[in-house]
Amino acid sequence: MKKAFKSLIFLAISAFVFAAALSGTAFAADAYEPLTEDVPFEITNNTSEQHSCTVILLPKDGAPSPNKRNINLKSNQSGTFNVTFTKPGIYEYEMFQTEGTDESVTYDDTTYIITFYVTNKDSSTAGLEASMIIYPDGTDEKVESALFSNETEELPPEEESEESEEEPEKPEEEEPEEELTEVTSEETEEKTEVITEENTSVNTVTDAGSGEMTDVKNISDNKPKTGDSIPLSLVLIISMLSLSCIGLLTYKIIKK
Repeated sequence: MKKAFKSLIFLAISAFVFAAALSGTAFAADAYEPLTEDVPFEITNNTSEQHSCTVILLPKDGAPSPNKRNINLKSNQSGTFNVTFTKPGIYEYEMFQTEGTDESVTYDDTTYIITFYVTNKDSSTAGLEASMIIYPDGTDEKVESALFSNETEELPPEEESEESEEEPEKPEEEEPEEELTEVTSEETEEKTEVITEENTSVNTVTDAGSGEMTDVKNISDNKPKTGDSIPLSLVLIISMLSLSCIGLLTYKIIKK
């Protein structure tokens, strides 16, 4: 009995030690030192103008998440994602650029497949090491880093106007036609008679001795010109002569 009891105790201790050893091995296998890897990318543009761009790194099939899911930057700049691994494995990611809002820019829509092969550096240590492979989706061509080539539409230079600078000829203004007024011979004669009557006055005077009528005409040429002054003595003489004639005529009339 004692021997059988001792055998049972030995088996129990052995089983405990074996279990402890297995658990220790499993624990050691999970206790790897974290490994952080860089995932670089670059954005270029055919001009020096700065445009906002957004690049996204998307993990696939349970791969560890990067430190940032998206990075915003300007054209002609580069950026880097960081991914931390804690155990060996094969991890895959997708990297792509979102389309911006600038209508003058054509955004590169290439998607890159990034694969990490993480292994134990040395079986006697907890260190990890990784190798990275990048290639555009749909091809087998490996590239060193993701490159997004955007293009900005360049406006053509302003064309010089070939039109002449001469002023357009102004249309000739038509002169209004002169209205011709028809003048009849009768109207002309009437106007001539009026002018003659205005310029010439006829005074009839009866001579005291003969009784004959004498026509005295005052011609316009003998009239004083505008601006000439008549002497006062001449005016008095004419007035006296006129009064004498009037008196003489009156006397003759009364005498008859």
